[in-house]
Amino acid sequence: MTTKLTGSHADIEIAVGGQLAPLYPHSGVTWVESTTGARFEIMVTNRHHGRILVLAAVDGRDVLDDRPASPEGGRGVIVPPGRTYTFRGWRTDNDTT
Repeated sequence: MTTKLTGSHADIEIAVGGQLAPLYPHSGVTWVESTTGARFEIMVTNRHHGRILVLAAVDGRDVLDDRPASPEGGRGVIVPPGRTYTFRGWRTDNDTT
């Protein structure tokens, strides 16, 4: 079982309730188990030589503004080379992050 996703430009780790969470890949999607009200952190480390733009969503909701996630209109965070950005939040119910 893994707790880190490694891509060509970035590494991603997710903590739930302060502990690194196991990641469950299935059919091209990676799942993380959590419960309503649990705090989460999504840590993205840029391993690329240039800046990267990161858009993060939980259950289809943008973690920055709680709108439906969309690559076209979503808000993101620019992460400089070699740096890590942590998105922090919690799941309040089935429709809100």
